Amino acid sequence: MRRTKRRRPFRRSKNPQGETSRIFRLARSLATIVLFAAAALFGYQFLNGTETVVVSVVGNNIPLEGAVVLAGGSEHITGPDGTVELSIRLPAEIEATAVGFHRAIMTIDSAAGDSTRVALSPIIVHGLVTDPGGKGIPGALVHSGERSAVTGADGAFELASAQPGLVTISKPGYSTIAVPLAAGARSLEAVLEPFLVKGMRISPAAAGDNARFASLLVMAEDSVINTFVFDTKDEKGAVRYESNVSGAAKRVVYNPATVLTQAKDAGLYTITRIVTFQDAPRARNNPDTAIKDADGAIWVDAAGQAWLDPTNPDSWEYPIALGVEACQMGFDEIQFDYARFPTDGNIEEIVYTQPADEEVRVATISAFISRAAELIHDEGCVVSADIFGIVMSTSNDQGVGQRVTDLSSAADAISPMIYPSHYASGWRNLDQPNDYPGIVVGDALATGIPKATGGALLRPWLQAFSQSPEQVRESIAAAEAAGLGWMLWSQESAFIPAMLPKN
Repeated sequence: MRRTKRRRPFRRSKNPQGETSRIFRLARSLATIVLFAAAALFGYQFLNGTETVVVSVVGNNIPLEGAVVLAGGSEHITGPDGTVELSIRLPAEIEATAVGFHRAIMTIDSAAGDSTRVALSPIIVHGLVTDPGGKGIPGALVHSGERSAVTGADGAFELASAQPGLVTISKPGYSTIAVPLAAGARSLEAVLEPFLVKGMRISPAAAGDNARFASLLVMAEDSVINTFVFDTKDEKGAVRYESNVSGAAKRVVYNPATVLTQAKDAGLYTITRIVTFQDAPRARNNPDTAIKDADGAIWVDAAGQAWLDPTNPDSWEYPIALGVEACQMGFDEIQFDYARFPTDGNIEEIVYTQPADEEVRVATISAFISRAAELIHDEGCVVSADIFGIVMSTSNDQGVGQRVTDLSSAADAISPMIYPSHYASGWRNLDQPNDYPGIVVGDALATGIPKATGGALLRPWLQAFSQSPEQVRESIAAAEAAGLGWMLWSQESAFIPAMLPKN
């Protein structure tokens, strides 16, 4: 019998080197696949000429978000950092555009470097802002989107990167307007209408007397009056309302909230007058800020009134604080009176904190008004200053630190006190200037208006005392003939309807 040879069953090799070799072969195959894919991709890019390019768009050296980059027939939008990533065939021409900028076209030859920078030049809009008479208005603020400009001495401005749409133009004392700017426009002209005040002074006593105040409201309603001028601090330094300003010398006579509500309901513009540096209570309670004499004592004028030292900036803080508070209470305009150096008494004895020749005096008063305007504008009010009428007709400051040219750059409005009764006999060959109010007012305005080159509105105080109603109206007519508003001064608000032009 033949024996059948038994076959041994197959057994897996226990050789570890064989297993390792198999893994190596697998890894080599995968690497081959990866290399093949990379080569294929490279070959694709090589054959199609595409490369990745980062384009950075800037304007005025600032990254421009939302700029449009046109490349290869497709539009791409830049992100917050002003960049966009493109996959394009090189060399390539790209075009970049952004609102408010000229378009730019450039050719990209290579993708070398981190990014390709495209600088757009801003579109410059040249503009002019004038009053209704065609005179340029300096200091007007021009807004277009996030862009802004301020008009120069001739009313001209340049607005860079202006956006199509409404351009807002404003200046305290004028009506704010919005002017359309068309896409691609390179010029803009606008006319600002000044608010012509036609006002009368409301004394603290009249403001605090319900019956008298009501009668003044009726008088305004029946005439051209559109403004009431109140007092919040008077010539004796008394603050006439319940002020919260530290150290205010309060002698409360009226409640501003009450009279302001009634005046606003009647459609009236409201101004408050703040007597500035003549302030006996403040000077005596704060001697460091008072005017002194050679012995270091507090100086007083011919009427026994002490003054704050205008050359000491610490003395500015109190009247400005009252102005800010008045604006916050609801007045439309803050008017600083006695913003000047004293003229009466032994002024040769005065020792100021800083020597005060004419240039120092003028610079000091202008700097005070500028500082007041800076702070009060933030609260939303117009700032004006009363000045001596005589400085309209002279070339110097008359010792008070007021020059029309300088103050017209600091205030929004200046109000010369043109009272014919204050002019001496013989002025302009008039025996009694008080008898010729139209001539006196007209002459002062004719000589003073050309000096007001800084942009402030001229708005004279006119005399409403020691004259007939017909003479008061002569003064008003002279002011209106010059295209100006006006305010009537009466110490006790002793107005009568016959003084006032009718609607």
